[in-house]
Amino acid sequence: MSLPRTAIVLSGEVSDEQEHAISGALVMHQSFGYRFSTLTDVNGHFDTNDIHFHSSRLPSSVRVLAQHIPSGLGAAGVLRDPTRTGKSHGRIILKPAYVLTGSVTDPAGRSIPAAYVKLLEGSSSVIVTEVTTDANGVYCIRSVPPEGDNLKYAIVAYAEGFGQTAAKRIFPG
Repeated sequence: MSLPRTAIVLSGEVSDEQEHAISGALVMHQSFGYRFSTLTDVNGHFDTNDIHFHSSRLPSSVRVLAQHIPSGLGAAGVLRDPTRTGKSHGRIILKPAYVLTGSVTDPAGRSIPAAYVKLLEGSSSVIVTEVTTDANGVYCIRSVPPEGDNLKYAIVAYAEGFGQTAAKRIFPG
């Protein structure tokens, strides 16, 4: 027996703490076996159209991450649909975000250039961003949304010939 196919719409606004609309902010969500990302328009609005998934029940809320790399702002937010109509909406207020730097090394401590580094939102494994290390094995991830609602991140690194490793890190509030 398969679950019925359902569609939801995620929409909202993204602004800074002074309530100025943020154009070009990246809004991301992953669940129901589906990942979406979209950019806000010139008025700070976003709309996903229909996200189809297999479920017998519509969610009452959906967690999203938003970031605006040029300004160094980011945030986690919740879009709400209390009556479960399939249309979740909300406002996300971006705040100064973290810059995360580090290096990828082999077991002998030698730098690994061109390694892939992913930043995942810890509870859902949503990919927040992905970067590649430079010639010295160093990576820099900008506009990491600040901690909120016990938000935790995981770093995953992969390099050809080395496989994948993961290390969890909790950012201070």
